[in-house]
Formats: sequence, C-alpha cells, structure tokens
Amino acid sequence: MKARDIRDVTVAILQEAVARMMTFEWHKEVAKLPTEERNEAKMLLAECQAARLALENAELADIAEKLKHNEEALENSRKELKNALEMLGNVKVVITGLRSLLSVVSKIVML
Repeated sequence: MKARDIRDVTVAILQEAVARMMTFEWHKEVAKLPTEERNEAKMLLAECQAARLALENAELADIAEKLKHNEEALENSRKELKNALEMLGNVKVVITGLRSLLSVVSKIVML
C-alpha cells in the first residue's frame, strides 16, 4: 500500500472512532464506569482527535518512511479498533483497541 493510502485509512478509522465516541450510546456506557476509567475514556477521545489531526496535517514526505515501516502494525491495530467499534457498548474493548492504534501512530507523528 502507498504511504498516502496508509495515512488515509488510518485517519479514516480515527475519525470513525471520534464520531462513535461522540454518540449518546458511548457516553451512556462511559457514565457507568468508575471515575478513573471514565477519565481515561475522555482522555483517549482527546488523544484520538489529536492523532487524527497530526496525521492529517503532517507532510507526507516527512512521515512516508515511518508509515511504510509501521504498515503491518497499523493494519493490525486498525482492524482491532474497527472490530472494537462494532462493540461500542463494551467501552473497555474500544479503549484497548484505541490504545493499540494510538501507540503505533505515536511512532509516526508526535502526539
């Protein structure tokens, strides 16, 4: 896959995560969590938005090599997050999927 495509599909799944985490359903499930986990979910939403913006705004020439180098890890993390988003009611699964993807994205752009 080309570096541009890797970036574009990663940005798309991050955008999907942000959109889903802004829904009433997500907030209803997060409200059921203990305070510490609720705060973590809120922080991850902000980190997800920051990662999406950082990837979108990064110069492709500056990150192309890192994208290619992390392509497999990004693909695996995107799939994990995509599956997790299908189970939006299970906040812990979504958080785990999002953490996984953000850890790979942080190797490509500064978060």
